[in-house]
Amino acid sequence: ITKERDVLGKREHEFKNTITVLQGLIANKQYDKMKEILDVQNTELLNNTNVFETGNRLINTILNTKYAEAREKGITFRFVINDLSSLKIEDRDCMVIISNIINNAIEAAEKCPEDRRIMSVKAIIEDGQFIFACRNNFICELAPNLQSTKCDVINHGYGINNIREAVGRNNGSSYFEKEKDEFIAVVIIPV
Repeated sequence: ITKERDVLGKREHEFKNTITVLQGLIANKQYDKMKEILDVQNTELLNNTNVFETGNRLINTILNTKYAEAREKGITFRFVINDLSSLKIEDRDCMVIISNIINNAIEAAEKCPEDRRIMSVKAIIEDGQFIFACRNNFICELAPNLQSTKCDVINHGYGINNIREAVGRNNGSSYFEKEKDEFIAVVIIPV
């Protein structure tokens, strides 16, 4: 959160400087240079705009970071989000659950052909439950018990078990399943 606040403060400062420069370029009728600066600013704005405002700063940071990462990798990131301000999960558990699920989805979708790089995220509170669901395309075979298929098994393969443990600490349930060429992860935790 502190890092995000610093980034926003720096952006605001540079935005003010950019406006001053653009005003000078208009006064000097240097429209080509002005267009260059605006094109750069527009690209930067698109790449750094926060898309999610859930009422929960930690979840906003995770989702906005993962959304930007997915966009960089050419993955369509669909979402349904509502107000998560009443969510009372420990930060550590929240990070484990959301980050691991989305990391796995991005990694799997990235391996798909460009026209099939799609993932959908649902993060809502409904009927007294926090529901976090992610659906993504994938083309690889799943290992038994959802074990990692990466060569470096010492540093990989802990995500699903960590998710299950975090969900268990919060009296919730989790489901992971394959449906044709899609992988679905669902976490339900009482609020």
